Amino acid sequence: MHPGTVMAQAEFTTDPYGARGDNGLDVRCYGDRYVVGVIGASGTNVDRLQLQCARISADGLALPADTTSVSVGGNGGAPATVTCSAKAYVRSITVTLNQAKKQVRELSAVCGNATGDGAGFAIGGPREDLSLIPGNNYIWYRSWDCPAGMAATGLKVRYGQHVNAVGVICNAIVLQPGAPSTTPPGPARPGVTPAPVEKMPSFVGRWVMTSRSGKSSTIVLRQGLSSEGGPDAIFGTMSSADPNYNGALTGKVGNRGRNFSFTYRDDATGKSGGGKLLYRGFDGNAIIGSIKSNGPPAFEEVWGGARR
Repeated sequence: MHPGTVMAQAEFTTDPYGARGDNGLDVRCYGDRYVVGVIGASGTNVDRLQLQCARISADGLALPADTTSVSVGGNGGAPATVTCSAKAYVRSITVTLNQAKKQVRELSAVCGNATGDGAGFAIGGPREDLSLIPGNNYIWYRSWDCPAGMAATGLKVRYGQHVNAVGVICNAIVLQPGAPSTTPPGPARPGVTPAPVEKMPSFVGRWVMTSRSGKSSTIVLRQGLSSEGGPDAIFGTMSSADPNYNGALTGKVGNRGRNFSFTYRDDATGKSGGGKLLYRGFDGNAIIGSIKSNGPPAFEEVWGGARR
């Protein structure tokens, strides 16, 4: 859908995910501007946030950032500025809380524009190896995509000395007046290769997972063959000492390569279920998600892990 076709759609917002904090504020970009980056500070958690804002050109590409929002949060942490790749704007965000569920540990964003995906960004504390977290301590997170034809124009923030909770604000994309450029690109200079658009890494590989209750499992994923559902399908196995975490699984990648949803079944026991894996950040080495068994017995748990 072309972004200009949803002008009448209402604003899309989510409640802040996290703790109450001392204050609450809708931190916004104004004047038909959209979020393209964050100026902030972080230590163990996110201390402070301020948005970088830009308009979107007639051909659906972000123009250079020209304004900033108000700044919210405390004075601690090391300063950091993180941005979408050039000409991209924020399409979705993921909020990850610390183990105490009182502060935002990491805020990450997926970016893109009318031509496709771009590189996103993340700000926050050092990432943890989720497979080493004890069973009664695990990462809490929420992810939201802006609806089709919309992009992020702000964040709903709860804060005090740190950023305690964050939600997203999305509005319909308004293209700036002016015809898209029709000038063909000039010939490439000899020996110069254009930089590729950054994509999320494939989920294919070996993952070591740990559930909320401390149960461990190893997932091995491979790309499907044409006889198994097409070249883009992903299949694999899940193996564990616990019979609830075993079986053959199949699934598909969504959210512009950021998550993997799957179903599984163990023919030996008849147990079946499904789950979801979501990349933390953009290096492709850490994931969080959930697993749900149809039983018996039925259960649903949060889990996380790392590529091994």
